[in-house]
Amino acid sequence: MSDKWPPNTAWPSTDSWERWKMASFELPPRDTTRAAHSSTQLVKEHEQARLAVQAKAQAEGYAQGQAQGLADGTRAGLKAGHEEGYEAGFAEGHAAGRAAGLNETEQLHSLLTSCAQALESIEAEIGQSLIALATQIAQRVVHSTLAIAPEKILDTVRDIFRIDQDHQTLSHLRVNPADLELIKTYLTDDPSLEKWQLISDPGIERGGCIAETALGDIDATLQTRWQRVTAALGRDHPWIAAT
Repeated sequence: MSDKWPPNTAWPSTDSWERWKMASFELPPRDTTRAAHSSTQLVKEHEQARLAVQAKAQAEGYAQGQAQGLADGTRAGLKAGHEEGYEAGFAEGHAAGRAAGLNETEQLHSLLTSCAQALESIEAEIGQSLIALATQIAQRVVHSTLAIAPEKILDTVRDIFRIDQDHQTLSHLRVNPADLELIKTYLTDDPSLEKWQLISDPGIERGGCIAETALGDIDATLQTRWQRVTAALGRDHPWIAAT
């Protein structure tokens, strides 16, 4: 290192010379205003963050509550609507079913009434037909019986004789010519019947007779007896003579 001053260089002025002092190692004064501002800013930011979190939680809670409320409300509404609809439908269906049931009951009653009347009519017609058939059969049975057993007329003759047995006046008994000999034989066998005089009458059908007594006539012809029987039954079916 050269101790010579460079050429053409002026020496520093003594007027601008200052004594050198050693620099201080103390910390610079703290800026409390700025620190206070930073702290306030932090608090504000923290509060904003808290409010943001709270707002977010509220929003999420609101959304969840709204969704849950909507679901519950929907279920409740559906349940209430179902119950109301069920009750309304039940009431309407019950009313309609009752009306239909009453209508069917009326129709059934009307049908049963018609059936009963029809059955009564059929029964009456069938009854009349059966009675007519029965009387025809009965007449044929009587005819057949008298043809096979002509002595059946003696039962009728005995009844007449018992009715008039207390009177001794002369009496007449008109009979069919075919029955004359049979009845004459019966009278001959019983002397107490001597007062009876037989008269042959072709107008009387075989199996019947007419007694003429002092007290009056006794008509025991088949036709008259038949009319008495059918009249007692409330029917009027004429006697048909055998051919």
